[in-house]
Amino acid sequence: MLEVEVYNSEGKTEEKIELPQEIFGQRLNKAILHEVVRAYLSNQRLGSASTKRRGEVRGSGRKVWRQKGTGRARIGDIRSPTRRKGGVAFGPKPREYRINLSAKLKKKGVISALSDVASSNSIIIIDSLRLDEPKTFQMAQILNRIGANDGCLIVLPEVDPKVCLASRNLQGVEIALAKDLNAYQVLRYKKLIITKEGLTKLRERLLGNA
Repeated sequence: MLEVEVYNSEGKTEEKIELPQEIFGQRLNKAILHEVVRAYLSNQRLGSASTKRRGEVRGSGRKVWRQKGTGRARIGDIRSPTRRKGGVAFGPKPREYRINLSAKLKKKGVISALSDVASSNSIIIIDSLRLDEPKTFQMAQILNRIGANDGCLIVLPEVDPKVCLASRNLQGVEIALAKDLNAYQVLRYKKLIITKEGLTKLRERLLGNA
């Protein structure tokens, strides 16, 4: 197992713990990571882009001028895509971009991402993350003490309004819940900060009661 230090909010080492091999010590599976990240990004798309085709724009369907004898280029109606204010040829229409993945595959993606981050020693475990007041300065100080001031993902066991408010103005800092953590979030940041309770919740989610 991978042994890591547990820090307190002062940046001092409290103890050492071993991260579960089943979550943080697996081989990197690029194929699974590609699939789950692609699905996640695709599912963020609204798919609401829409244009009017020649049959939907306003205008007469009558031929603008006769086919021959005018000396001008032949043309159909004013709704043609080649004319100003005409319809759009092959333009986008609302569509569904969602890609459905099995829960098992999503878990494998998270485990593969966590193992990749662990292999580069980018995981920081903190005993707890509690703030008396939702102050951005206090949050920035804590992150600086534990060496995560250049962007990080913080994994919490549950929603903490004070931590969320204190961190939302910090550039490159994101809060995630252990139950919602996905591979894209894990891979996006240089550092991954997990509270001890968050680690327990993450283990329960990915391994059950094992």
